[in-house]
Amino acid sequence: MCIATIWSDLWVLPAIILPLLTVGALLAIKFDPTCARAFRGWRQRYVIRHLTKQLPKQIANERQQLLRAWDGNPAARCAALFDRFINPREKKSRTEVADDVDMAVASGCQLFQSDFVDRYGDFYASLLVVQTAEIAKSLAAQQPANAAFVYHKLAQNDEELFRGFDASVRKALAEGRAAFAIIRAHLEQLRENSERFRRIIDPGFFANIGNIIVGALTGAALGAVGIDSDSVIRHSARFTAGIWADWTGKADEEFADKFCEAMTEVAVVSENMDAGIRRSLTAALDMYLQHKLQHQKTTLDALSELTRAGWDVNSSITYCQQVHTRNRTVTG
Repeated sequence: MCIATIWSDLWVLPAIILPLLTVGALLAIKFDPTCARAFRGWRQRYVIRHLTKQLPKQIANERQQLLRAWDGNPAARCAALFDRFINPREKKSRTEVADDVDMAVASGCQLFQSDFVDRYGDFYASLLVVQTAEIAKSLAAQQPANAAFVYHKLAQNDEELFRGFDASVRKALAEGRAAFAIIRAHLEQLRENSERFRRIIDPGFFANIGNIIVGALTGAALGAVGIDSDSVIRHSARFTAGIWADWTGKADEEFADKFCEAMTEVAVVSENMDAGIRRSLTAALDMYLQHKLQHQKTTLDALSELTRAGWDVNSSITYCQQVHTRNRTVTG
């Protein structure tokens, strides 16, 4: 019975011993310099490992933000304007179609009024952050005894690096200049001839036979009144299910063919321009982001190396956290 009682009371010992050990460890950390340095180094290396693990996610978020800046580019917006004529989703009257064409042409001309390369190039230049020298200088000031080590590890030629990244981005953007010129020429021709196109699809001939919605189902009816139904169906497929056409003569039909082809060309070339620049721009930005990721890793590795040597780098860790936060704020 006595032994059983003793064993039943043994669970109390850990509850007493563990707090005592914890208090002893805290006192050792506070009053024993060796223990204090060891704990400080362990804590700083833990923070550094955490920051290192977060780097890929931070860079991925920054990549998303940089690429998203290209989403509203003139080519993508122009493609969306004209694609609805190629892939109609609703029936419209002849007047509505003519109005939509005029609006798309006017909006397209405005989008392609000025050169996009310098505008987007300057915008991306404001987002490219190359500051290896600044980081090295700040960390060296915080670690004067290790300044040479810090400069050796981190300092690079920022101006040269920035020029290289900026040139890559502008080169990617410039790949769309030929397509830009083609689209702008098409839009100018469409603008100059839009009034005639409106007269063809929305004038008085159809007013004499009522409001007929042109589409595949109206081919026979149009043929019965002397209109080339195959031609009408072809054009209605290119625009909307409700497009109107009055091909009263060969000259008008040929003109309308060219007008339709130009609108289709604007949509296709715009889509290709957007996709082509996006591919090249992505490659250029990935080069920049890869360098940034590698430099940030190298910075944290250098701080980790200093902690293992017994140096206090807490202020340097705080500085690196502030730099990363500032970079995310700029791109976000």
